[in-house]
Amino acid sequence: MSRRIENIVILLFLGMLAFMIINNYSNIELALFGKNADPSANKPEYVIADIEKAIHSGINSERTKAGIGALAWDSNLSSIAREHSVDMAMRGFFDHINPDNEGPTERGIRHGYNCTRYFDSYVRTGIAENIHQNNLYTTYEYQGDSIISYNWSSVDQIAKKTVEDWMKSENHRKNILDPGFDGEGIGVYIDEKYKVWVTENFC
Repeated sequence: MSRRIENIVILLFLGMLAFMIINNYSNIELALFGKNADPSANKPEYVIADIEKAIHSGINSERTKAGIGALAWDSNLSSIAREHSVDMAMRGFFDHINPDNEGPTERGIRHGYNCTRYFDSYVRTGIAENIHQNNLYTTYEYQGDSIISYNWSSVDQIAKKTVEDWMKSENHRKNILDPGFDGEGIGVYIDEKYKVWVTENFC
């Protein structure tokens, strides 16, 4: 083999070696140092009640800005809402009507909650509802086919995103700013994939 061919072979080998090192650096780093070995290792401890109350606070902030009275926290509505969030996650649907053909009013009645509002010239019955699906994280990073790290959201970030998305939707915004409601319940559930299921019930 001539010196020139030998040099070309060496250069090709070095090029292939460099390519392999660059493309596998993160794997080597992971194996040697255990960096990001567990993507949930730095996950904050989220308290469901904290998320619910933060969303409730955000809703009342929007009502205050619109010159509408704040909604009182209704623990019974919150329980009904939370059950719906769990049900959506467990049965894999995202709708106001569950697979048993129950809407928010029917679910409330099943729990002994009958929402009736009396006004000067009319009576309004039934529970109004907003639903939302969020995440515990803003972004995540991949290595190969695996997620190696999450950029976790704070409770305030989750609440803010939920309220902002509702306020961008005509029907959800209408519920939030309806002066005929004086109470609400927020129900949150976090599933194993870090999805945040949110139900908001009004009366």
